[in-house]
Amino acid sequence: MPKRVKRASEKEQRQEGKTSEAKHGLKNGQQKNATGKAKQGLREGQKRPREAPKKKAKGTTTSNSPVVNAKTMPQKNATKATKMAKKPSFYTPPPPNELTNNTDFPNLNTMEYRLKKLQITKPQSFWEILEVDTLGQIVLVTNDYVTRMWNGSFWGYENLDDVGSAEKAVYGKIYDHLITGFKFVEPNIALVSDSSGGLNLWSTKAEIRNGYCAYSIARRSEHVGRIDVLELCHKDGIKALTGSTDCCIKVWDLGGADLCSSFTYRFAHAGQVTGLSSSHSMPTVFSSCSRDKKWAIWDHRQSRPITTLSLTHFFPYTTLYWSDNAEKYENLFIGDETGCVYVFDIRNPLRYVEMLQVYDGKPIHNLSFEGNCLAVLGQTNVLKVFDTSKANKEIYSNSDAQSNVRDLYWTDVDSFYTIAWGSGMHKHKLPTFCKNL
Repeated sequence: MPKRVKRASEKEQRQEGKTSEAKHGLKNGQQKNATGKAKQGLREGQKRPREAPKKKAKGTTTSNSPVVNAKTMPQKNATKATKMAKKPSFYTPPPPNELTNNTDFPNLNTMEYRLKKLQITKPQSFWEILEVDTLGQIVLVTNDYVTRMWNGSFWGYENLDDVGSAEKAVYGKIYDHLITGFKFVEPNIALVSDSSGGLNLWSTKAEIRNGYCAYSIARRSEHVGRIDVLELCHKDGIKALTGSTDCCIKVWDLGGADLCSSFTYRFAHAGQVTGLSSSHSMPTVFSSCSRDKKWAIWDHRQSRPITTLSLTHFFPYTTLYWSDNAEKYENLFIGDETGCVYVFDIRNPLRYVEMLQVYDGKPIHNLSFEGNCLAVLGQTNVLKVFDTSKANKEIYSNSDAQSNVRDLYWTDVDSFYTIAWGSGMHKHKLPTFCKNL
């Protein structure tokens, strides 16, 4: 009997639960929390609205910590830092031009050193270029590679024996950059290139300025990199060529009253342009070489100006000269970084005609011709001369210079002058049998 009573009580409980679900409108299987939604008048699937957080009164905190305003903190820190870094009233240094030999303010010595201009009163020790115009005016170009400011200068002379003397110079001009090229376009008119990529046209003598006076006529800065090569066209004297570290070649027109680049060949080579030389018979044709180990022949009249492109060499080319041969064809003499000079026939650019091992591992710096004599200058104090009419036989060698020989000027077929770093100018005389070459 007790077990039957217990079962009856369970049935009653189930019936009571179903009755309460029916009163609230719930179907069989729904959750019991729907009862609370039904009480609030919510439909099925509708969520209970979220209560907004209660605002705290100003000045009240949940703990005993003080109130911190995040907006005013940076201003307070900045004001405090300004007061700490403020210059004291007793700190009164003199102006930069009065800091010389001043030991009271050692922290300003670098400012005085940086703002102090160098006083150049004589040619620098690095003699780079020796140029002479048709009237006999001589120009010496020097650069400075040892001080804090690398700059250059050029000095004018009337006699070769006076070259290098500041007192006997008829004029002098100081440059803010290194001078990389100097060429006389015509008597008393010179074209100068510098390491900033600028090209300048200078007048060195004029009657309206009472004789010798370096006066700037025009300047253009169209190269992005340093101009390393400046050459005049052999056949057309009013054209100039420039090559730069930006792999660009420019052809300049000097016929007008201003400098004007008539042709620009961007990315002419894949490397720095190191040599330019024009043809002696064709005024619109020139050649170039580069550190990309190639040389090329250009004709700026053509829509596709490269007419000849060489094969890739083993080492970078460093200089180039287009010689005029008496046998009705022209040869290219090209020097490379290993001290070799290669002779190419422009009719067959795929292979060289001859190779001269001039220096052992010393790059070729400059090539100069006079008649059949080829003078080779390298990154060394040794000068060598070859006879191109006798299978490029070496006929002269000299090592009197203390450092690198940089430039050469021929006074006759058997005599010339050279300039070198640190040792000035030297006069050379070829053997007597060379006069009949």
